[in-house]
Amino acid sequence: MRIRILLLLAFIISFLSLKAQDYKVISVEPLPFDMTARDYIKQDERGRQCAVFRIVTQNIAPELREGFHFECDWNSFVVAHTLNEGEIWVWVSPGIKTLKIKHEKLGPWDLHLTQYLHKVESLFTYRIVLQGTTNDNEEVAQQYLTFHITPTNAMLEVDGEIWPVTWDGTARKRVKEGTYTYLVQAPNYESAKGEVSVEDTAVVVRVSLKTIPLVNKKTNRWETFITLNGSYAPFSMGFSVGMVKRYGWFVSAMTNGSFTGMSNLSQVDAQGFLEDGHLPMYNGTRATDRFSVIVGGMMWVVEPLYVRVGVGYGAHNLCWQDKEQQWYKIKGYSFQGVDVSAGVQAHLGSFVLSLEAVTTNFQTVEGKVGVGYGF
Repeated sequence: MRIRILLLLAFIISFLSLKAQDYKVISVEPLPFDMTARDYIKQDERGRQCAVFRIVTQNIAPELREGFHFECDWNSFVVAHTLNEGEIWVWVSPGIKTLKIKHEKLGPWDLHLTQYLHKVESLFTYRIVLQGTTNDNEEVAQQYLTFHITPTNAMLEVDGEIWPVTWDGTARKRVKEGTYTYLVQAPNYESAKGEVSVEDTAVVVRVSLKTIPLVNKKTNRWETFITLNGSYAPFSMGFSVGMVKRYGWFVSAMTNGSFTGMSNLSQVDAQGFLEDGHLPMYNGTRATDRFSVIVGGMMWVVEPLYVRVGVGYGAHNLCWQDKEQQWYKIKGYSFQGVDVSAGVQAHLGSFVLSLEAVTTNFQTVEGKVGVGYGF
């Protein structure tokens, strides 16, 4: 009699357990390109590196996901499990053959992994899909939609609504089932557009924006710059202004403020003699003229450098004065005509630095340095 009662109780308990089993396993599959198990390494009690099951739940209310517990066969271990972005992540020993899924309200399920997988490998990630067989909770119609975005300072827009992005580039909301259009933008990166469908499971979208190539940055907008220039021997000062994208232009002007030799003066040789052999009586006063106006072009070559070449008009004169205050221009040291410049210019944020060599009639060479601002 006792045996019959015990058998009846066992049957009733089994029946109730089966009736409470309100979910089923839909699929088990490996994720060969998923790095979860390698990014979050855990070891079992024997020091073996774990595999990870990412369990996706369909038609199961979000609050019920927290009620799942997991056990395994005698030769393996369930090391840890956690909720992550609507999924349940479970770390298990490699080689596990049976994962025992338990839930107080939804019932148990013995998942025999050998029916789906040849072997559970260490540091590999697998997806298990559980599907609820009853749906009495209206909240199931909403699921988590999560974005992982690189760079982390990007702006995310979903169906015209701006979603806040956390410091680590994550944006997450519960949304209704349907199709959503998203737009991701960030300074100096190409924008990304796309669509994502949310059905009866959580969805994770990973967006990694591509940087705009430097050549495109330089062709994206005009940059105006102005620099103050200086040179030595003789010392002179001036300025340059210009505009540039990948290519650009500039105008440069310099002088030392002396224009003595710009007029039509008599010329003497390096010893001070006129052509007729006469030697003026000099009073020791000298004047050196430097004047230059150059127009040129620029081209971007590599971040942050441009090359610049220009041509214009220039004067480089050396003059002596006699006792009667008459000026003479010294041959071989006085040149007027074509000024040619070549050099480089660096744009370091808003700071602009230029280095050039300038020649007048290809008879003189001087260095020119410019420091300024770009905006």
